[in-house]
Amino acid sequence: MLLKHRSTFALLIILSLSLLLPRASFAAPSPSMTILSPGEGSTVASPILVSAVVRPGADNLLRITLTDNFDRVLSRQLIRVDAVNGEEINLDSQILFEIPYPGLEGLLTLATQDEYHRPLAERSVLVVLDDSGEVQVQPNPVSGQWLEISSPEPNASISGGQFVVQGTLTPVTDRPVTFELISDSGGQIGSAQLAVDQPGETIAFEITINYGFISTVRDVRLIIRQTMDSHTANIVLDSLPLTLAP
Repeated sequence: MLLKHRSTFALLIILSLSLLLPRASFAAPSPSMTILSPGEGSTVASPILVSAVVRPGADNLLRITLTDNFDRVLSRQLIRVDAVNGEEINLDSQILFEIPYPGLEGLLTLATQDEYHRPLAERSVLVVLDDSGEVQVQPNPVSGQWLEISSPEPNASISGGQFVVQGTLTPVTDRPVTFELISDSGGQIGSAQLAVDQPGETIAFEITINYGFISTVRDVRLIIRQTMDSHTANIVLDSLPLTLAP
């Protein structure tokens, strides 16, 4: 009987200690934007029917842009959405365009901004632009979050001129992943790049961000993004709000 009580007591101690151990937490547990349609490689005609799940920024605006592979803007649209307290909403809209010749590659980009007009989230898909009636719209497979940040936490207060970003990511392209620290006035005060070995392969990362001297408390946003070879626009972008202290 004494042995049984000792075993029970030991188990309670182990359980109590386990509650004190740090647990993995993520700053970005769910996508803030997902394009449902059109999917990558779709052949589309004007108007393009766009379906997505978005969490708009403080202005409740969604920006849709269509560019060609020469980075010329073929169409641009600004949509005001009805969202409360930053909740996710389902969006169905359409965008008109004109093209100089059929078969042109286009990049369709959805973007949101925060209250200081800094990028909040962006998603892009490559499509083939056509007006011959050969429309073939592919659904965009719903995948997990490409980026998860375990440190720092959202709205963390940081000082000392540098901090470390830790987490996991699944690169979309073979281009480097860019980390940029943007101030409330829109200026870049720190940046770093992470090389990509294999697109689509999930990796753990740890990268140091150095930033310039500040004399007052600043509201900043850490932007994490990737581009692709054929376009200068972002193929994917997410962000994290932070506070810098002197």
